[in-house]
Amino acid sequence: MHSFKVNIATSDNTKAPCFSALKAKGYEVKITLFILEEKDNARYYMYEAIKKGQLFTADSPEELLGLITMWETRGDVWRITKDEAREYDEIEEQATIYDSTR
Repeated sequence: MHSFKVNIATSDNTKAPCFSALKAKGYEVKITLFILEEKDNARYYMYEAIKKGQLFTADSPEELLGLITMWETRGDVWRITKDEAREYDEIEEQATIYDSTR
């Protein structure tokens, strides 16, 4: 097992820090709640970050921060290239498999 200096995974305790990081980056963050079925308490949150005419939308603050970081790194050429798609598909095919059904 590896020993890492930092080990962070998305969890309930990462939502607020990511929200704060977005605000520190100067984004206005909006959260919209959609109530899908009252009887089952089915709810869906949508997160938006807005700054200088830019709008980013995601299902969580963690995803929102990730999208913004991707855009800050890549700029307007953020869309996937054929080489990136191929590389990602190859890496995904090599994923470690844990099958609890067997």
